[in-house]
Amino acid sequence: MEEFTPAEWTRIRKELKRDPAHYGLPPRVAGSAVVASFNIRKLGGLREGDSEGGRDDATMKFLRDVCRHFDLLAIQEVMEDTTALRKLRELMGAKYGLVASDTTGNFPGKPGNTERHAFIYNTDLVKRAELVTDLTYDRTEVLRRLFERRKTIGTALEKYDEDLKKFKAGQKKTKPQIKMPEFLAFIRTPFAAEFKIGDFDFVAVDAHLHYGHYKSDRQLEGRAIAEWIVGKVRATESLNAVLFGDLNLDYDNPASDLKRIIGVAKELRDQGRASEKQVRVSFPFLFQHPNPNQPLSPDSEIFRTNAKLTETFDQIAIFTQDDRLSKRLETRHTGHANRGAWNAAPQGPDYGVFNFTELFSKALTGKSYHDLSKAEQNALVKKFDFSVSDHLPIWLRMPLKAM
Repeated sequence: MEEFTPAEWTRIRKELKRDPAHYGLPPRVAGSAVVASFNIRKLGGLREGDSEGGRDDATMKFLRDVCRHFDLLAIQEVMEDTTALRKLRELMGAKYGLVASDTTGNFPGKPGNTERHAFIYNTDLVKRAELVTDLTYDRTEVLRRLFERRKTIGTALEKYDEDLKKFKAGQKKTKPQIKMPEFLAFIRTPFAAEFKIGDFDFVAVDAHLHYGHYKSDRQLEGRAIAEWIVGKVRATESLNAVLFGDLNLDYDNPASDLKRIIGVAKELRDQGRASEKQVRVSFPFLFQHPNPNQPLSPDSEIFRTNAKLTETFDQIAIFTQDDRLSKRLETRHTGHANRGAWNAAPQGPDYGVFNFTELFSKALTGKSYHDLSKAEQNALVKKFDFSVSDHLPIWLRMPLKAM
């Protein structure tokens, strides 16, 4: 597997040091903390000797330098082997804490896509609370859904069994997946922990939602996690929740996809008894960034979060009934609340993407990634999409004090 040479890493570090903000890394601003989400592709072991598996020292140090810009970092695609995860926390320094989930995505003793979720946090600004949980659904609700949709679920399982037999017989090239007509459980169970940043307590939810062959599966999981969070916020007085993760949203075409997502957000916001307070839902990465001072993201464009800069899979979203926090949110569910106020206070609001694809391109070719030919783009991405990641880290600035 081709990777960056020591000389190339030297050029990359030099270019990043020259202007980290240009590539989207957030500066430290008093009165605020930076929360972030990063799918670090198959973060498992460390490289030993001349072996090709695991992360090498140069890559781990690059990841350390990036992750130190964040005060609370949700990580997806942590493998069963946590050696590299623990090494990353160690490299970041003694003031950083770590909490990780058990493995999810498989049944013990059975094959599956085994992963963990994890949070690394700066203990100077972020405090752990008591709650740690998986996102699980009550058995009664699951059984009810099974019963109500038993015919369509049975049909889906029968179709899967037929396709699996054809696959094993060589009559199908692609291993089939079950196309579920109803949400029953997550393919990879999201993980949640409670934190306190300044004046605000919140449940942080870390998720890597199903990609799969079928858009309907992704949409079922996306709705289910939003419903769980809204229910949690409504059930607990003054609770906030922040969703982090690779949500695998269908967002190839924002002009059409946004309408569908806004409809779901509005429906969730309006659910509940008339006497209950609405839950504010803020998904800033669904909209064009309104601050013209983002060099790599013109205010007419949506941030892209995969390494090839073509998709917006990753999201950070806030769900709240706290009026103090609502005043500081980046967006309403339909768009930015106040585009003209973005430069009013340096401690917020703001959000962004660390575009290391552009960094690598500039450092190693002298050209912007978008100015490379398709062959040159593919060759560049091939050198880092497994060793670093095929996703870019995203971040959001949160205030420490209530207004």
